[in-house]
Amino acid sequence: MSELLGGSVRGEVEVADYILPTQELERPEDFVKEGKRLTSEYGFRVLKLKAGVFHPSHDVDVVKEMSAALPNVRFRLDPNGAWSLSDALWIAKELSGSKIEYFEDPGDVGV
Repeated sequence: MSELLGGSVRGEVEVADYILPTQELERPEDFVKEGKRLTSEYGFRVLKLKAGVFHPSHDVDVVKEMSAALPNVRFRLDPNGAWSLSDALWIAKELSGSKIEYFEDPGDVGV
């Protein structure tokens, strides 16, 4: 497929593990514990977090605590369209300096 589109851009794409909130995985420290388990047990260096389940400030706290505890890990955030444009912009500003690869489907961006 890449040849049809003009050639590949890179030779490999790093796979991320997906972390979903559950009853056992709600508090920021729960996410940190799970992130540590996934990185040490399976060697993941990228974690994709399902966000938008809790208040945006909770999502920020989760990423900040995970970033501090896992300094060599990059993050992908997927709020599944739950954030407003103002929330998405606030969260992006709050997480400035964190290793965020992207926000997937942040929400109503006024399109």
